[in-house]
Amino acid sequence: MLGIATSVHKRKSADRLKFRSYGNEHWEFDENGLMRKRYASINDAPIREKERRI
Repeated sequence: MLGIATSVHKRKSADRLKFRSYGNEHWEFDENGLMRKRYASINDAPIREKERRI
């Protein structure tokens, strides 16, 4: 079992808007190391160029 917090920047190319996607994920793996379950709660927030962290 593994829990992580994520933050990713992305751009929608059609309208040139930038977003920060952030959230939490919970991963469970089987005995062979393959992902068995993945639960995610992810939100997209529009950002301006100067608000980018990456």
